[in-house]
Order: sequence, then structure tokens, then C-alpha cells
Amino acid sequence: MYALFTPSQAKKFDTKLDDGVRNLGLITSGKGLDVSGTGCESASDSANYNISSDSAECYINYYKFAGGMDALYDRSTDTSESNLIAQDCVVSGVWCDWGTWGTCSSSTGLESRTRSCNCPGPQNGGSSCSGATSEDQSCAVAGGWSAWGAYGSCNTSTGIKTRSRTCTNPAPLNGGAACSGSSTYSTTCTVTGVWCDWGSYGSCSGGSKTRSRTCACPAPLNGGSSCSGSTSGSTTSGCAINGGWCGWGRYGSCNVSKNKKFRYRSCSCPSASGGGSGCSGSRKSWKICS
Repeated sequence: MYALFTPSQAKKFDTKLDDGVRNLGLITSGKGLDVSGTGCESASDSANYNISSDSAECYINYYKFAGGMDALYDRSTDTSESNLIAQDCVVSGVWCDWGTWGTCSSSTGLESRTRSCNCPGPQNGGSSCSGATSEDQSCAVAGGWSAWGAYGSCNTSTGIKTRSRTCTNPAPLNGGAACSGSSTYSTTCTVTGVWCDWGSYGSCSGGSKTRSRTCACPAPLNGGSSCSGSTSGSTTSGCAINGGWCGWGRYGSCNVSKNKKFRYRSCSCPSASGGGSGCSGSRKSWKICS
């Protein structure tokens, strides 16, 4: 699209003509204008266009970069300062500066930044920027403790229970500091006493034999209750008991026909049991009546 500018309209875009403008190529040769050898070339950096002394070609620098258009002077049709035209020009995209780095990701150990192809953006078919719009770099992530886990079972031999945690919330990355402190914590716990198994029976003595046990499997700890019951037990099973005589009783009355009186004893002190032998001797004795 073309737009016609009169000298008075072009004057509204009045700007300083200096080497910086020419060096940037905002006014280019080979497109209908060559500033070399014109009155513009000799103008000082601080001079504005003077319609009375500078050539009409100098007008075009007033319309430098508005709306993505360069001002061009068409020598083939325009020969006076009253005929100035502006024509669309191709603008290639240029990267803007990179933005600041974003927050470091605790899960990946990376931080990112972005840039846009908007300084300027491509216009009128100009090429876009080449390259990526974002980039990553590694960043240090300091380790953080997870929540404490549940306590484990009470150790019945020590009366201690333990819980643990891990340095994974997050885990340290890229040289980040590890967690400070212990990964485990222990505390006391109550242990109730439990009887150990009965020991073996001892030898028979007096018709019985005995065995014992201890409250140590485990022993009570940290205020735990002790075992209920006896530490020993006995039995007569398997013990052979020989019979033993009890003491003699008193003599009875005199048996006149025999002129004797008798006394008795029993084999029950103790009685024979478990295959033991009976008493040896007679259960009665006698003497002559006096």
C-alpha cells in the first residue's frame, strides 16, 4: 500500500538526520534514494531539514520507521519535493533480550528463561528469528526432610521403638545442600513381661519332681507389667514311691484264749505308688499277756 505525503505532511515527521540513521540502514540506497552527494550529506548531526536549503530527497528521512515502512523517494515519477511516497518494506524479526531466570524447579533442578522475536517482530513477509524461545540451565536444589514415618514395633529386648524420615522433599540436586539432622528418632516403649518356657523336671524326691520358669521372654521394661503366676511347678507323675510303715498302734486287749495281745501298723507312710515296692515285714506284732 502506498501513501502520498506533501512536504507539509512530511514535515510532521521532522527528525534529525545523522550518521546513526544512515548507518542503521533506515534510509537505504538503491531503493530510489542515495543520500551521498546531496545536501543531506553535508547537514550537521544536530541540523533539522531546512526546506529552503536542503534537497527534497532529505524529506524521506522524516518517515523512518513508522508502521513498518521506510520512506522512499521515487525518482522515476517524483522530481519535486511535493511528491513523496511511503511504501511497505520487509522487516526481519530480531530477538529481544532474554528475560530473567525463573524459579528453580525442585523436582528437576532446572530453571528457565524466555525471549520473544519482537524487537522488532517480522513484518511484511520478513523472516522470523532463528533459534529457541526458551532455554534451561541447572540450578542447585537444597534437600528437604520428608514427614516422619510411623514408629516401628517396640523392641522387646531394649524397650525402644524407632521412626525414620528421608531427605527427599526435595532430594538435593546439582550440589545443593543435604538435609541437616538425623534420619531416625527413637523413644522408649512399654514391654509387658512374658513367661519363658518351663524348664525340665528335676529328680524325684519324696515322690514328686519339680520344674521352674522365669518371667524374661521378654522381661518387663519401662513400667510394663510382670508375669502372673508361679515360677515353679511339681508333679508326682513318673516318680516311683516305695511304701513306708507308719508307726505302731497301741496294743489291744489280751486274747485270753491265746494269752496274747496284738498291735498294728500300716504301709501308708507313704503308700507305694508309681511302681514303687510295698513295705517289708509284718503289719502286726504281739506279746504275752501279763
